[in-house]
Amino acid sequence: MYKVGQLAKQFSLSRSTLLYYDRIGLLSPSGRSEAGYRLYSPTEVDRLRSICAYRDAGLSLDEIGTIVENLEVPQREVLERRLEETSQNIRILQQQQQVLAGMLKVKASGTRLAKTGKQLWVEMFRAAGMDEAAMRRWHREFEQRAPEDHHAFLLSLDISEKEALQIRKLSTCMETNLMEMDFFFQLYEAVEKCAPSSAAETVRALQLLPDLPGEARVLDVGCGNGAQTLVLAEQLSGQIIAVDNHQPFLDRLIDSVKGRDLRAEVIPQLASMFDLPFAEQSFDLIWSEGAIYIIGFSEGLKRWRPLLKPGGCLVLTDMVWLRDNPPEELVSYWQANNPGMSNVSQRLAEAQTAGFELLDHFTLSSEAWSEEYYRPLRQQIAQMRKELAWNETAEQVFALTEEEAEIYDRFGDWYGYEFILLRK
Repeated sequence: MYKVGQLAKQFSLSRSTLLYYDRIGLLSPSGRSEAGYRLYSPTEVDRLRSICAYRDAGLSLDEIGTIVENLEVPQREVLERRLEETSQNIRILQQQQQVLAGMLKVKASGTRLAKTGKQLWVEMFRAAGMDEAAMRRWHREFEQRAPEDHHAFLLSLDISEKEALQIRKLSTCMETNLMEMDFFFQLYEAVEKCAPSSAAETVRALQLLPDLPGEARVLDVGCGNGAQTLVLAEQLSGQIIAVDNHQPFLDRLIDSVKGRDLRAEVIPQLASMFDLPFAEQSFDLIWSEGAIYIIGFSEGLKRWRPLLKPGGCLVLTDMVWLRDNPPEELVSYWQANNPGMSNVSQRLAEAQTAGFELLDHFTLSSEAWSEEYYRPLRQQIAQMRKELAWNETAEQVFALTEEEAEIYDRFGDWYGYEFILLRK
């Protein structure tokens, strides 16, 4: 019997694809373990092998469902063998075609590309004989062996941090991921928060800080839609520069600021947290809720500390283990989705090594996850399903989000976000 992760790995598919197949009745597990894991028998493995062959041949899921339900197995096996032989010949011819076309294009232009974009990389992968399954395996292996290098590689292709993270999370090829990213951003642009948080706990963290200057200069890194930015602007006087590298998030923040009676001036700015365009000792306070994992905890501390004035404060939230010896399923899930995850003690030790003084820390409430974050996401998914009529690509994004929410429903007492308050 196979668990969903094992089956996904064997066929170079994302977990979300198998979850979607289960939802539409195309491939359902034989049962579940006592711990609730989906379990697939050899019969389902054979069925999935057929499904993958038909998908590669260009059949829709509706057409595939009709075939596997109505065509007798012996007849199917003969046709499938011939289909695979034909598909392999087509792939070889397409690869040769792309190599020759690429050579002609370069020869005719007489120029050299100054920068390699993601579309060119996809073409290069294909020219090297890699089909979509091979590209998925390449990204998966890169992610497992060197996640930070994989992230840096994706960023070098002019892919934003959020898109790079979603590519890593989806474990799919970049070409397929373009459409998935559209739905990912549609989902998160429509909700208030891009990570678990609550206004009350943002205020609590502020109240634990020593007094800030009357006109403080604040940097909100990875502000997303700006839910916490607005809370800071209500509580503080001065200027808040809210940085994100996805303009629609900043546009929403700009709209939210209009008509509000805020104490601080809010200045949205499009920028990468990997390359913040600010001089050293520019800020009294740096704030970052649910975003430091993008750059990595230690790397974030290293890059952001010089931007603080002497005695300036850094406040952040980061996902951590709250208990020892978490269940195997949970560890496997977060190793795939947040491989740098650690515990509170380790994070505090890293902060001290980076030259910070610990002021305080506390764990974000479960309500900030379930009610403030996942409930609106689930409501938005339900709305988008009505509008999209169960679009297959969108459904893969929805399935990943729902799986993450279900993981928290089951295991939320094992992990959470920790507010960490530091001083330079």
